[in-house]
Amino acid sequence: MFFMNFLTSVDVEHIICYNEDFKCSIIERFHRTLKSKMFKFFTAFNTRRYIDVLQEIVQSYNNSYHSSIKMAPNE
Repeated sequence: MFFMNFLTSVDVEHIICYNEDFKCSIIERFHRTLKSKMFKFFTAFNTRRYIDVLQEIVQSYNNSYHSSIKMAPNE
């Protein structure tokens, strides 16, 4: 219950998929994009250590224009 209260307090909608036939396409797309950005970083800096830059990668994602919502998530 603590977790759900926390999500509510920070205005986050928690979505759970119970049906095995139903896919969580939104989060799966986010994971694919995040992995892509991480692998670009790995290649550019010849490292696999991402923990130090994870926040910057997520900020980059949130400040990027998304055609599906016609704005950046941070807007």
